Amino acid sequence: MCDDDHLTKEEEILMLMKMTYKERYRYVSNPIHSDADYLTMIKRNMPQKYPVSWLLRKMRICFPALYYRINKIRGLY
Repeated sequence: MCDDDHLTKEEEILMLMKMTYKERYRYVSNPIHSDADYLTMIKRNMPQKYPVSWLLRKMRICFPALYYRINKIRGLY
């Protein structure tokens, strides 16, 4: 397995910021990059966090720069 096989979270969001809305939507709609499994897991195991998780995932598509700044403040990048 190659070490550079996948993008880091920060590299992915920086790539999303360079895309148009239509390209971002298509990218996130792809089963490989889909949020469906993540959101289903959150909904089943942490239902109180589901609304915030859903909002942040949608923000990633619509407002990637804002999403990046929020996660930078949270210390995720």
